[in-house]
Amino acid sequence: MHYDPVCKKKLQGEDVKAKCTYDRNTYYFCSVDCQERFVSDPLCYLGPGLWGRLSKFFPPCFAKLSHIRPPLIDLT
Repeated sequence: MHYDPVCKKKLQGEDVKAKCTYDRNTYYFCSVDCQERFVSDPLCYLGPGLWGRLSKFFPPCFAKLSHIRPPLIDLT
């Protein structure tokens, strides 16, 4: 069982329409549209995580700098 990080749907095997790997984790999506939304701004959909815990030390615009984000590794 997987969860789409964009629309938060539970996905069974046949429901997975797209996937991608980001920061060494594979994410599954119910549609290519959800995958494209995720790829455009992964941190928006992954929740606070490490950046959320560190954000109090940096101005909000610092999160938009691409060099501090883990790269997208693979789109399949």
